Amino acid sequence: MYETYSEIFETIGLNFRAVQADNGAIGGDGSHEFHVLADSGEDELVYSEETDFAANSEVAKNHPDRDKLKTCRGIEVGHIFQLGTKYSDAMKAEFIDQSGQSKPLLMGCYGIGVSRIVAAAIEQGHDERGIIFPISIAPFEIILTPIGYDKSEKVKKATDSIYNELISLGFDVLLDDRGLRPGVMFSEAELLGVPHRITISDKTIEAKKVEYKKRDTEKSELIDLPSLKEYLK
Repeated sequence: MYETYSEIFETIGLNFRAVQADNGAIGGDGSHEFHVLADSGEDELVYSEETDFAANSEVAKNHPDRDKLKTCRGIEVGHIFQLGTKYSDAMKAEFIDQSGQSKPLLMGCYGIGVSRIVAAAIEQGHDERGIIFPISIAPFEIILTPIGYDKSEKVKKATDSIYNELISLGFDVLLDDRGLRPGVMFSEAELLGVPHRITISDKTIEAKKVEYKKRDTEKSELIDLPSLKEYLK
């Protein structure tokens, strides 16, 4: 499960650290906490830059080189306990092995904080304008912000065509069809943290382009429609 949890957090795109933790009253052979690194994290983590040692501060206080270790803060999003045979021995929970002998079950318990992952991703990925979601967990991958959607038939037709094409390609797309001013649409798109923003207007239609902006970049750029798919990868 250690590898499974690590793969989950790597796939999401989070900067995380797995650390040794105290088994506490649960007991067993060992446990690991998984933390998303963030300055606002509730837990202090201790790690070595020279070895693979990493632990929460309760475990690390007994480390012989405690003064040489580095610290950071993390938000706990997962925990695994290797229980060994502590409970199976007590409950006589056994299985028959290939030789016909009774053996105690090897047990473990696992917890992953689904809602905490979202909150931790926001704590780790944001700026003064709002959320910067990893595309793997963003509610929408793309937001369309057409200028004059409620006034220009050309803009509406072009926007609807792009929307339908992106949907057919399997993208999760949010269409802002409220007819608001560009500044309002743009600021709210950034606040929501949608990874890709595409703007369509009479001007871009005339140039046979769209305006594209990635959430984690400062500037937008005009691109040809055939090139759009490359930007959305």
